[in-house]
Amino acid sequence: MRCFGLAALLVLAGCGEPTPRPTAPPSRTGGAGTTADTRPQPPAVAPVPAVAPTPAPVPAPPALAPDPDGRTTCVGDTDCVATNWAGCCSCPQCSVGEPQAYSRDGLRRAEAACAAASCGNQRDCDLGGMCPPGESAANFDPRCRAGRCVLVRR
Repeated sequence: MRCFGLAALLVLAGCGEPTPRPTAPPSRTGGAGTTADTRPQPPAVAPVPAVAPTPAPVPAPPALAPDPDGRTTCVGDTDCVATNWAGCCSCPQCSVGEPQAYSRDGLRRAEAACAAASCGNQRDCDLGGMCPPGESAANFDPRCRAGRCVLVRR
């Protein structure tokens, strides 16, 4: 009952006369019939300069596999060649390997090293159908990307 009495007292106290609303101060009349506003004005806010958005970072080129022998190292597209060279000790039926990108110097070095190699795999090469030919390297353009020769399909 005690809580009810307090609640009723609060309601009654709040139901009195309405709170008067503030009114604008009387204006003063300046010369020539104009009204001058003497109320304090808020300070002027300087405009905020527009900030240009930060550009998105440029993604790094994909990492290429290591090239310890320098067979694909390049500076420009003219350093690269697309080839079907099957590599050292390939059998005659495997003379057309999968297309690869080589640097011109790297291919020359690899072919020279193979000339001196002794493979001894003639018996394995006598098996028919062992190495079907790969796709022609003519379907690709050799390009130098991030210092490495790569193939780009035409």
